[in-house]
Amino acid sequence: MGLDSQVEMMNRTGWSKAKMSQLYNDKQDFNSAILQEASTALNCAPHELLMHPDDAMRSRRMVAGLQAAAETTLPFKPFPAETPALRDGTDG
Repeated sequence: MGLDSQVEMMNRTGWSKAKMSQLYNDKQDFNSAILQEASTALNCAPHELLMHPDDAMRSRRMVAGLQAAAETTLPFKPFPAETPALRDGTDG
């Protein structure tokens, strides 16, 4: 991450220069709050920051494809309540 990227991340997250430097130089452990702040700034899910970028993008494409497929299928219509249960042969 270059200096411009660090400044942009500081602007997006509100992190101090010291905190950004510590994170960048691996002097600060990350925690759930840092992951949440970073994911909000980068418009991604927190778990994506823990993945290899190729895997995160592959996951995003898969989810987008599933959402698109779900939108193009007929809406799910459950059986009406008055539909009798199928007989399974266990009742006398």
